[in-house]
Parts: sequence; structure tokens; C-alpha cells
Amino acid sequence: MYPSNFRSPNEEAMRRTTASADAAQATLAPGPRPVPVALQLAELVRGPWVWLRWLLFPPAAMGAAFVIGALAQASPLAGVALLVLLVAGLWAFGVRSGLARIRLLERGEVATVLQKTQRFGSTRNKNVPMLAARGWDVSVEFFSGMSKHTDFVVQTSRGVIGNVTVGHGPDFLGVVLVDPETGRGCTNLDLGSVAQPGSDGHWRGSLPARVWVTSALALVMTVALLGAALLLAG
Repeated sequence: MYPSNFRSPNEEAMRRTTASADAAQATLAPGPRPVPVALQLAELVRGPWVWLRWLLFPPAAMGAAFVIGALAQASPLAGVALLVLLVAGLWAFGVRSGLARIRLLERGEVATVLQKTQRFGSTRNKNVPMLAARGWDVSVEFFSGMSKHTDFVVQTSRGVIGNVTVGHGPDFLGVVLVDPETGRGCTNLDLGSVAQPGSDGHWRGSLPARVWVTSALALVMTVALLGAALLLAG
């Protein structure tokens, strides 16, 4: 039994004032609910972007170019095959995981948190921009300290018990979203669309500018990789 003044992490997060207080206090309407096209696009692109973003860092880009160039020099066909398989694999993963999150946005509910356990990772950060969740609001903050993982034991409205884990830097004070039938889900920190319910309980159709930028970059980088494959094939 919990003491009378106990608040779950979800309740505490929803109670806090954030940069978007109306969104933080909004109640999610019962599912199924419509998922705006913009949110669906962001969820589908998130999977490839998680990996493609590393190519924006010169060491990673140089390493990838060296491997592909060496392979293409030995066998142009092998270089083309590697690029095509890489892009296809990233997008296959992205579509599969994105569809799962879209289904969660359509049918999911805010879980009741029964227990949470926080553990530290092995990465030390110093003024690194990282996502921070407070209620439904997700923003970028500069964080210094050890990366963390929080494991939640949650319960759905149908009594299903599930487990959800989130990796983060700043303390996680966000929302845990789960499928009421299976107990599977994720936190709003893991949603590529940074979805927020409006005053009517349905998802807002707008995306933050940073989500549009990262989605566009993922598409541009995909086209660039396929273009490189065509050049190698020629």
C-alpha cells in the first residue's frame, strides 16, 4: 500500500508547471484516437534518424566513407550493395518501430506507475544538449553528468502489468504511454513526434521546428546515400 500522499512519477510530472503548462496538464482522450499525418511522418523517420545523425559528426562520416570507399575500390558492386542494404535496413527498422509507436499514439493510454528504478549508465556528459521531459512537454537542455536509465513497472486500466525503460540525462518527469491490452509502450521522451494532447484530449497536429529539421535531414541523407550508390554503380 502506498501512503496517502504518494504520487506516481506520472502524476508528479503532470502536476509540475512547464514551459507548456496547458499541454502538461492536458488529459489524453480514450483511444482509439486519430493520429495526424505530421506525427506519423515524424515517427516513421525517427528510426533511421537515430543512426543517420551520427554521420553529421566528422569522425563517424570519415570512418563510414573510408569503409565504403575501400570496399568499393576492391569491388564496386560490393560497395553499392553495402550502401543499398544499409539504407534499406535502416528504413525497414524505422518503419517497423514507427508503426508500433503510431499504434501506441492511436490506442495507448497514460500508465499507472507502480515502481521505478533508476540506474546510471557509463557515459559522462558535459554540457551536452539532451532531451528533457516534464509532463507532456519535451525540450532540449544542456546537461552535465552521468547518463541514466529508468525502469518502470506500470499497470494499464485493464490490469495488465508491463515494463518500460527510458534512457535520459536530465531527470525524467515525463509520461509513460502504454497499450492497455499488452502493457507494452514507451515514454514520451522516445516519441519522435513529441506528441502532445490538446484541450480536447486529441493529439495536436503541429510539430516542433527541431522535429521538422531532423526529419528533413534524415530524408536528405537517405537520398545522398542512394545517390552515392548510383555513382559507384556507374
